[in-house]
Amino acid sequence: FLFAVHALESYGVQAEARLSVEASANATQRHPAVEAAEAAADGLRARATKFLDLARAAPDIFRGSLSSPSFPELEALSRSERLARGEFVEPPAEAPSTPAAWQPERFPAFAAPAEIHKEPEEEDAIALQCIDMMLYFGIPSFVRFLISAASEAYGFLAPRTVQSERCRLQLIKASMLSADWDDAIDQIHKLFKTASDRLQEAHVLLGECHYRKATAAGTRTSAAFAPALEAFGDALAFFGEGDSRMGGQLPQTQPARKVGDPVLHLRVASIYYMLAEESGFADAEAMEKAVEHYKRSLELAQTAEAWRNAGICQYRQACLLNRDLDGSDNMRRRQGLLRDALRFFTEANMLDRGRPQVNAWLVTCSVELGMVQVAKQTLRQVLRCRTDLDYASAFELAGVLLRFSDERRAAQGERGVLVLDGRYASEAIALARIALERQDSGQAHLVLAQALAVQGELAAAVEEFCAAVERLDGDAARQDEAMQAGRECARRLVGEPRYAVLLEEAAVAAEAARRGPPPVDEDD
Repeated sequence: FLFAVHALESYGVQAEARLSVEASANATQRHPAVEAAEAAADGLRARATKFLDLARAAPDIFRGSLSSPSFPELEALSRSERLARGEFVEPPAEAPSTPAAWQPERFPAFAAPAEIHKEPEEEDAIALQCIDMMLYFGIPSFVRFLISAASEAYGFLAPRTVQSERCRLQLIKASMLSADWDDAIDQIHKLFKTASDRLQEAHVLLGECHYRKATAAGTRTSAAFAPALEAFGDALAFFGEGDSRMGGQLPQTQPARKVGDPVLHLRVASIYYMLAEESGFADAEAMEKAVEHYKRSLELAQTAEAWRNAGICQYRQACLLNRDLDGSDNMRRRQGLLRDALRFFTEANMLDRGRPQVNAWLVTCSVELGMVQVAKQTLRQVLRCRTDLDYASAFELAGVLLRFSDERRAAQGERGVLVLDGRYASEAIALARIALERQDSGQAHLVLAQALAVQGELAAAVEEFCAAVERLDGDAARQDEAMQAGRECARRLVGEPRYAVLLEEAAVAAEAARRGPPPVDEDD
């Protein structure tokens, strides 16, 4: 580290002196400040060289004779006496010859690992650990300097080490720390072409680069993440401990240590979830793969994110099935998926008690399973953290609570059991208003209006229906739904004709907005 500090400082002073020389190139004589800077750079370079030599020196140079005394004659006498007493056997002077069966094949079928993977010099092990520590501390500029400039100017690393896979992976990680995804991707492809593509870590890094690049671009489509999924798939294709394809091995006396990267499975699962989301969660294969990778991530590390996302996938799969409580296999499968989702969300809540999103999903599953008191108690925890609740969670939960508070929306067998008029109406109103605080959308106004109508607050419901009609200008079907429900509420307001007038005015305005501005006469 002392070498790195002095070498980097010398490099900076030398660069400043070079700029000063270029600025005074037309001058008749050099400025004294330039000469002083060059002298300081030479001194720093000398110190850096000294510290590098000390780092490479044998450990004995730091120990005096008093700290570790050595008496070779006494040690030889003690050894001969132990040998005479038979305490140990003198090893043969020459090692026995290697049996022919143990000799390597003359023309092996597969190349040796050393022929494929370029290994660094053993003398550079400490230097490479220093570079790894720089990556751990998040200093990518130091990594590039030590591998490139310091190796050329001071011989910090041997040429073979600079060309090794480990050093090239360190340069790739430095580019990733700088968020230069394109440069990191180019370096990985060059590594595959010039060295070998039999590096699982390189495929993982390539997938991470594509994933971060697509995320930074703000494109939440599966097509943008397709290169990342392909790279992650190549990484998962490598054999690992506990792989089912390694079944020919002898049984282990110790339990196998679970190896792998839980983040890798989280990334793959999130991409499959995007595929399912784009299909309206009708792609059952994508959902199953997403759940599989979330579970594989949980086998490696227990994280709230994996539990929560696995629960969401189970819930989405349950929503694809028929809701009728008719005692069929379909109903039992749906109830099983919901119970699994509830268990996953419970585990996520045990690990993450701060985010209300986890509790929001717990409320959703509890409502679907008819656990009324659990749902209301958990919902109170959600509302206590309302400032951290996002629009999507608040809006979706409000819609679920509304559906189970209106018996007109009940499926076969749900009325009176799961669905009851007004059961969660007040909670749906509160959540719809939280959603409107986050985003003024027509969908949220419509949910709020329907919840107010179920609650019996008809005047406020008509006003919200008007707001929904005005903001749902791009969705004619939902506008018609809002108009029909608003007219029904207005008819129930006996002696209050102004609400019907407000609703019709909103309908006229929405129709005008749907048609667009009138064409402009060119003659005018």
